[in-house]
Amino acid sequence: QAEEILAWNSNTVGELASLLVMAKVPRFDNNLLTGYAEEYRHYTITLEGLLIEKYEQVEENGISADNLLSSRLIPGLFEIPFVIFELNQSLLTDVADYQIALMNLESSDIAYLVKANFPFYVEEYDTITENYNNFAQGDQPAVDVGTTQGRRYPKGLNQPAFINPSSEPLKAAMAKEEQIKADIKRIINLNLSTLENRHASAESKKADETPMEAGMTAIANIMQIGENQILKMWLYFQGLTDPSANVTYPENMAASSAAERRESAKEILALVNVFPSITARKNLLRQAAIELFDNDKVIDQEIATAKYMTSDYIQVGHDIDNGLVTKETASLARGYDPAEAALAKSEHLESVAAIYAAQVKLDPAATMVDKFNPSKDTNPKTTLTDTLPLPLPGKENAH
Repeated sequence: QAEEILAWNSNTVGELASLLVMAKVPRFDNNLLTGYAEEYRHYTITLEGLLIEKYEQVEENGISADNLLSSRLIPGLFEIPFVIFELNQSLLTDVADYQIALMNLESSDIAYLVKANFPFYVEEYDTITENYNNFAQGDQPAVDVGTTQGRRYPKGLNQPAFINPSSEPLKAAMAKEEQIKADIKRIINLNLSTLENRHASAESKKADETPMEAGMTAIANIMQIGENQILKMWLYFQGLTDPSANVTYPENMAASSAAERRESAKEILALVNVFPSITARKNLLRQAAIELFDNDKVIDQEIATAKYMTSDYIQVGHDIDNGLVTKETASLARGYDPAEAALAKSEHLESVAAIYAAQVKLDPAATMVDKFNPSKDTNPKTTLTDTLPLPLPGKENAH
C-alpha cells in the first residue's frame, strides 16, 4: 500500500538510491498466528551492490529505538527492485473537497427523508365551539385517521386534510448534487488534459489530437516505462535473458468508443479509391488499420507489401464484369490461394456441363457447339406448322 512507502531518495539520473518501506510480518506461537508486527526494511545502493537492512521498533524505558534484525548484501545488483509510477500531478486534485461536500449533501437528504418526510393531519375548528365544549387548555381530542376512517366537519369550514412537507428543498439539494457530480467529472478531465508526457516522442505528441488524448497517452507512457522496469527485474531474479521481452502501449490513446472508431475507419476507406497514387492508398489503409487495431506491426507490414488495394467483393465483382481484371487476379485480391482460381474454373465448367445435360437431355455424341450451330437441325421433325399458334375454339373453318 502507498502508506507503507515511508521515504525514498533518487540519484542524479532518477533511479532509486535509497528506500524505506514498512511491512507487516506475521507472528506465530506454537504454529498459530498470533498477530502482525511492523517491520522496517531499508534498501540502499552501495559500491558492492544492494544492501537490505531489516529493523523493528522497540521501547526501552519509554524511549523508542530501532533494533537491527538482519542485514544482507546482494553483490552485483545495483538497482532497487522497486518501481514508482508517478504522475506530474494527481488526477484527483481538488476532487476530494467536492466529494466531501457531495457526501454531506447526500447525508442531509437521507436524514430529511427519514425524519421529516411525513404527512401530518390538519383540520379547522371554531373557537366558540371549542370553548363551549369546555376542552381543557392544551388538551386535544383524539382523532381516528386513516384510509378507512371518516371525519365530520362543520358546514362552511374546509375539509380536514393531510399536509406533506414541501419537496422543493429536497429537489434543490438533488440538483446541486448532480451539479457537483458534473463538476467532479469536469475537474478530472481538466486534470487529465494538463498531464505532461515527458517521455513521449515528438511524433507521438503530434499525433495526439486533443488534450484529453494527450493526457491518456501520458499515463500509458508512464505505465509502459514502469512495467518494462518490472519485467527487467523479474527476468533478473528468474535468471532469464530475453532481449525481445517488452511491454508496449498504443502510441496514441484516442478517447473514442469502438463504434466511433469503426465509423472513422469507414470514412477513411471511402477515400482509398479516390487517389490514383498507390502510396496514398496504402497510407489511407494504414490509418484505417490504426483506427481498428491500433499500431499492429504485422498488419502494417502486410499493407506495405500488398499488391492490390481492395478486397471488397462488390468492387472486385464489378471489375470482373467490366473486363478490367482476370478472375485469377480477382481471386488473389480477395485473399484466396493462387491455385484456387484454376480449381474454381474447372469446377464451374463441370457444373455448367451437368446443368446443360440435365436441361436438354444431351445426346452423348453431341456437343454444346452442335446445339447452337444453325447448320445442324437437332429436331428434324419440327416444321413451320408446329410452331404456328392453334386456332381459337369455333374458328376452325375461318380463313
